[in-house]
Amino acid sequence: MSANGTTTIRYHPRRLEVQLQALRADDGDFCFLTDQLHLFADTGTLYWDDWTGEIPPLDVVQGTLLGRTDKLPAYPALGRGEDTAVVRELVALGHRVTGCTSTDTCTHTCSTAATCGTTGTTRPLARASACGAHVCFVAFPC
Repeated sequence: MSANGTTTIRYHPRRLEVQLQALRADDGDFCFLTDQLHLFADTGTLYWDDWTGEIPPLDVVQGTLLGRTDKLPAYPALGRGEDTAVVRELVALGHRVTGCTSTDTCTHTCSTAATCGTTGTTRPLARASACGAHVCFVAFPC
């Protein structure tokens, strides 16, 4: 939670299955998602964040680590979850880190765009509109 709003991350029930399949297919030690959906609740705008354009090893979605516990180094004592130090250590130790593209398995929701900006390579996908008790997304043309 930030001073001006809240942020939540929702994972699809199949996220771990998708990542495990990618991990096994690549014979990797660790796997991160490389993209996510990013919803700004105040504007109802849905973005796709693609981290693959970032400088490795930080070309992954923080907080989506899946891997072998016997090879996982200790996390630093931080107030909030942050994978940067661990990702760098995994690479430095020579572990095989796999990236997994699966946009629909991770949605990062911010209550206000002013609180949390977009990250990675961001492209607007849709804008929410009220549909009775549901929120429906209307796709933007590409």
